Amino acid sequence: MSHLPLTKILSSFTLAGIIVESHSVPIEPPVYVPCGASQIVDHTFVSFAIQASSFTNITGSHSHPNHFSQNLIETIANKTNSRPMIRVGGTNGDHSRFDEHQSEAITIPPSQVGKTIPSNLTIGPTFFEGFSNLPFAQWVFSAPFVAMNLTNCISMTKLAVQNIGSGVLNAIEIGNEPDLYVRDGDKPSSWSVQDYVTEWLTFTSAVCKAIGFESKKIFQAAALATPYDPEWDIVNLFRDDINTGEIVKSYAEHQYEVTAGEGPGLQATLMNHSFIINGLQQYKHTVNYLQRYHSDIGFVLGEQGRFYPAGADGNTNLLGVFGSALWTIDYSLYSMCINVTRINWQQGIAFGCAGWYPIPFNGLPPAVRAPYYGYVFVADFIGTSSNVKVVDLDLGLDMVAVYAGYQDGQLEKVAVINFQVYESENGNRTEKTVRFKVPEGVNSVEVKTLTGPGASSIDGAFTWGGMSWAYESGGMGIQAVNDTKIVDVKDCVASVAVGATEAVLITLQR
Repeated sequence: MSHLPLTKILSSFTLAGIIVESHSVPIEPPVYVPCGASQIVDHTFVSFAIQASSFTNITGSHSHPNHFSQNLIETIANKTNSRPMIRVGGTNGDHSRFDEHQSEAITIPPSQVGKTIPSNLTIGPTFFEGFSNLPFAQWVFSAPFVAMNLTNCISMTKLAVQNIGSGVLNAIEIGNEPDLYVRDGDKPSSWSVQDYVTEWLTFTSAVCKAIGFESKKIFQAAALATPYDPEWDIVNLFRDDINTGEIVKSYAEHQYEVTAGEGPGLQATLMNHSFIINGLQQYKHTVNYLQRYHSDIGFVLGEQGRFYPAGADGNTNLLGVFGSALWTIDYSLYSMCINVTRINWQQGIAFGCAGWYPIPFNGLPPAVRAPYYGYVFVADFIGTSSNVKVVDLDLGLDMVAVYAGYQDGQLEKVAVINFQVYESENGNRTEKTVRFKVPEGVNSVEVKTLTGPGASSIDGAFTWGGMSWAYESGGMGIQAVNDTKIVDVKDCVASVAVGATEAVLITLQR
């Protein structure tokens, strides 16, 4: 694909009132939500997934709750006036077994101690105490399935349901990434999608009978690792009657942004709008299928994170750099635009993609990491309105992403991401100015900024709207700087500067 010089694009391209160049003439953006906008955004959109082996580290127990994690998750709940959906399970949860006589919450085989995703866990009853430590959350419990031990599955699901309590259990998920069972040697090569559906329905029926759910529409289906295998296409799963008895509440797939480490670096990957949205195109087929044939079933990215293998450029730790916060924002807002219902951001002790490290582990201290700042930005974009829709104001640029947020049908917010890589050693931070026409009656706009020392900084002085979060503050937000601005509107036009490697949220003041 050929590219025009950036200056030529900027001087010639306008869309929905956004002009990324001072000499362009503003055009009026839609005052009311346009055709093609997203569905109403679910307020639980910013949610989390916790690997089973990390669950007690993140939540704590009855006697020792993890207040650090509590405060970080409660911040998201407060910003969106919702209960974030937390999915507990994953690969080692699917392979775990339950021992009702075990006093420890989790035991890990000696050969697996120190690994970020240890296998062959044994779960004890105290494991389930962690559910009560996050009273402002809702839950999806992922029960073990791969070993076809129905007793094990029912025992763990019963305890999960009992400890979660009434009203905050969203769904039960049976199994994890079944499309990898054959590859990983858990099933014979002859095992098929039809076999999966048949076995899955056997388990869901038994779980419903054992627990006595009032509604059988309580299951999150699929939890697939990849959308690339045509055998596991959503059409095939529903053709094979996975929704027998109308039991499917949501349909989940997982994505980890895997980027080869041969040298493209941040600018070509995590900090590149085209790269980000191209990676999400694969989910449109599934979303469109559900909306056309099963509109009551939402599509969920049930695990989401990033992998960046080491390569010649030495980029071994790009997962938690500040640039990944900008990636999180763009990925989230574009996912809203294609009608993804929710993203469960993967969390675990010392996971490179985690928003925070809950405890000391392998020499790493507890910390709030850059991706968390992406979560809080997106939570503020959603806000507390009951009717939020999003539009991607596609400028056709790699380095700039712009989204409009509509509340109750009216333009209320504009999010702008400047992906131009800036590092602290580069000197002065360059800026781009966005100008857009606002509706009559809007005299000023509030501008909140997400900023950090540089694209590659890790655990640095990050702030969102002047606020910072840290382990030292117990995960509570503190006012670090006063950089939120009120910008006056002149002749119905707002002009806002956005620094390189920064994002701003512009809110219209009526």
